[in-house]
Amino acid sequence: MFAYRHLYHAGNFADVFKHMLLTQLICVLQKKEKPIFVLDTHAGVGRYDLSHPWAQKNKEYEFGVSRLFGSTNYPIEVSKYMDFLKEENPSGSFAFYPGSPIIISKLLRMQDRAFCVEANKNDFEVLGEVVAGNRRVTAKLGDGFNSLQSMLPPKERRGLIFMDPAFDQKGEYDRIVASFTTGLRKFATGIYVAWFPLSNQFPVRDFYQKLTALSVKRTISFEFDIDDENFIGQMRSCGLVILNCPYLFEESVYPALRWLCGVFSQQGSATFKTRLLVDGNSDNLTC
Repeated sequence: MFAYRHLYHAGNFADVFKHMLLTQLICVLQKKEKPIFVLDTHAGVGRYDLSHPWAQKNKEYEFGVSRLFGSTNYPIEVSKYMDFLKEENPSGSFAFYPGSPIIISKLLRMQDRAFCVEANKNDFEVLGEVVAGNRRVTAKLGDGFNSLQSMLPPKERRGLIFMDPAFDQKGEYDRIVASFTTGLRKFATGIYVAWFPLSNQFPVRDFYQKLTALSVKRTISFEFDIDDENFIGQMRSCGLVILNCPYLFEESVYPALRWLCGVFSQQGSATFKTRLLVDGNSDNLTC
């Protein structure tokens, strides 16, 4: 279970895609003053040192966040995410990548609250140090899939569950569906988000069918794909599915995704696609 080390992949195109969307999703929720609760089920260590030998092995960040860092001409929808990258690297040279716990921590308002769950004990200890300065964020040691049972519903009655497993074990698609099923029974109005890889190795069609069977309104999947002959990573496509997706989200995230496609298309090509899963409809958009 603990063989996967995200540091090998930190800052790659998938991190950029999912964290940019996560940032925008929280910002949409914060358009209302009412407090929100965020549950990050697979938090990792929170901050990734890209000079570490593991990160240097394949240098996946060079085909991801390094393409963005230093950019000045980007849409306003990307500005907060870009600010976080700059704040983590004040010297101007890119050395650290902020994971979801840092992004969530930076976005929380005084009335908001977050729990970041990590199963690996060593990573949990590092995570605890990373988020220690923010009293609104709590690090918790445990199985992220099971955390929905014990932590929902939140007292805020408005919340987002962000699930980003390693996909290094069989059955993780099914565990996402099972966890979401549990969560929906306890917190039907929550916004449930899951990142997943897209490749022939993974049963995505079956995953989509099971999510559709949950019959949650506005279940939307966003898919992102890159084609770069110099990229040596095994994964070139991934997705982010959102259940109970807020109505304002698409109009705020499409400019960000179009810009991201343009950045990655400078050295290869990139496309994004959306799928409205509920009711079997689909809306495919590419750039």
